[in-house]
Amino acid sequence: MSRCDLTVVVATKNRPQALAGLLSSLQCQTLPRFKVLIALNSKRSWHPYLDKVATSLFARGVNVITSECTRMTFAELHQFLLASAETEYVCRVDDDHILEPHYLTELLQVIDSDRMVGATGGIVLHPEDIGHGFSPKVFIKTLRSAKKQGVLNTILQLKQHPTDRTLQVPDLYSSFVVRKSIAKRVGGIATCYTSCSYREETDLTLRITLAGFKLYIIPSAIVWHVRANHGGERKSRSAWEKSRSLNEQIFRERLHSWCGDPVSRFSDIWDAALAASR
Repeated sequence: MSRCDLTVVVATKNRPQALAGLLSSLQCQTLPRFKVLIALNSKRSWHPYLDKVATSLFARGVNVITSECTRMTFAELHQFLLASAETEYVCRVDDDHILEPHYLTELLQVIDSDRMVGATGGIVLHPEDIGHGFSPKVFIKTLRSAKKQGVLNTILQLKQHPTDRTLQVPDLYSSFVVRKSIAKRVGGIATCYTSCSYREETDLTLRITLAGFKLYIIPSAIVWHVRANHGGERKSRSAWEKSRSLNEQIFRERLHSWCGDPVSRFSDIWDAALAASR
């Protein structure tokens, strides 16, 4: 891997305070050099203070580029960012995430070690949650449940694992590094999804798996989701539920067209995960 073959991409809307926290955590990354692309979904998404943070990143070899994208949906923002990245590796993170220092390095080490690895994701923890980790017994129970469900086993990225052993999965949730060439090969981000529902992330990573590539959760790569209480795509509860329901319907129809029954389609992945955990 070249010294600067990774771009961190961020879609943000009206969260300059949270964005400052994310950019500060990028300052502390052990990865020496990378690029940052930020899509601003409103004119209030950036603050003059962030210019100073960006300047401090530039001093250590990290170039921050912003683009005003006020008329795009979040799925369109992420497709724009993926297309704009000039590097093979692209790391998608949320604007209210704080990355632990080894996060980018840990994800890159695995994806760069094997050309058949299409994407790698870390563990997304929430500071306010009690109990951030699986016990060995509960972890195995969760893997068994994952096999019965096939896909959308988000919980495996929301708690620390009993070991640092990588875990192959059929899809990833949030904050992952992807090979741009493979993402482009499978069609990129699906812009049919409305609002910000994370289904466009699952959609992309599932298509990568179905194309014959591997996805891994890297338990040693930790990111904290601080849940900004303002900005983003805030809307009423009823509007959010309506949007979520529509996205779920779109996702299920697409999933069925790809593989019919995801439980049987991905059973080998879960069998291997269970065997490795014993």
